[in-house]
Amino acid sequence: MLIPKGYAHGYEAIGDKNILVYFLSTNYNPSTSKGIIWNDKSLKIRWSIKKPIISKNDKNLPTLK
Repeated sequence: MLIPKGYAHGYEAIGDKNILVYFLSTNYNPSTSKGIIWNDKSLKIRWSIKKPIISKNDKNLPTLK
């Protein structure tokens, strides 16, 4: 899957073993990284996992608004 630069994306890995590989258009710079909180109510995403494992960084992202 190709996700264009600047587009938000998210995924739910439901298997026991999952591999995700990112290819970036530039070197990764954490200070310029942005995101949207995974459970933003305004997005109305129906996640199937009830107790997901979320990184510390992703838990602290803002809502879309």
